[in-house]
Amino acid sequence: MMKRVAAVVVLCFAALSAQGQEARTNPKIVKTTGTAELKVTPDQAVIQLGVEHQSATAKNAKTVVANTSRKLLAALKGLGIEDKDIQTDYLYLQPMIDYRKGLLHSGTVLVGEGS
Repeated sequence: MMKRVAAVVVLCFAALSAQGQEARTNPKIVKTTGTAELKVTPDQAVIQLGVEHQSATAKNAKTVVANTSRKLLAALKGLGIEDKDIQTDYLYLQPMIDYRKGLLHSGTVLVGEGS
């Protein structure tokens, strides 16, 4: 009886071993390579310009920046750039402080930038 059990075990092991060695199919793969080149004429350009002025007073800094900005806008319009294509990105005003002289307020800076 023991010989029969041993023979059955050997046959089962051989069958499983043979089944594990069946030819496996490789997965189907499509592999491609290529290059492309496209030449077009640009239809848009983005330019950022800024105006900055340092002055003893905020009012004077604002006046100078406003006048310079008006001249800049007039020049852009003279080049055919429409109002819809011009925008202000930011405008800020900050004090100028000289820390070497103990927090002395030495003027104001106004900066405006747009594209």
